[in-house]
Amino acid sequence: MVGGQRRQPWGARAPLSWLHTLPFGPRQRRSPPPPPPPPPDTRCACPSPLPEPRVCALPRHRPQLSIATAIVFYHRFYSRKSYDGYDRFRIATTCLFLAGKVEETPKKIKDVVIETYKAQHNKPSGPDPESKEFWSLKEEILVCERILLQTLGFDLTVEHAYRCAPQPRRPA
Repeated sequence: MVGGQRRQPWGARAPLSWLHTLPFGPRQRRSPPPPPPPPPDTRCACPSPLPEPRVCALPRHRPQLSIATAIVFYHRFYSRKSYDGYDRFRIATTCLFLAGKVEETPKKIKDVVIETYKAQHNKPSGPDPESKEFWSLKEEILVCERILLQTLGFDLTVEHAYRCAPQPRRPA
């Protein structure tokens, strides 16, 4: 006897006085879980929460290897820097511009600025090349290019896994 109470022998069932604290009784069933939310609409990738370079690049204007290299640059940059300090769209545009140079498929900065502006703002045309807005965007990309190069430590080598894979031979 401990404290005036009698201990139950080992293996004896404890009283079920705690059963009333459960959100459902012993004979009640739980309601089914709510249905999962519908999948997001993926028809237009432009207004995504993370503006990766693949969102800003139109596939018909840029080779896939350049886009993949730009994505690697983008992730390397933001693995060292914060999203708060730099505009994600400017960095994504700069990564596309730099990846074109690295993969030897360069595009004029004018074309890069116009295409990424159209993708970001969902407009059919970009800024006029003679406007102040165009020139400020161009200058921002050139400044961001220097920042990107310094952050990456001028290490522009990218090994893509699918580039080294052997191609299957077609029967003759």
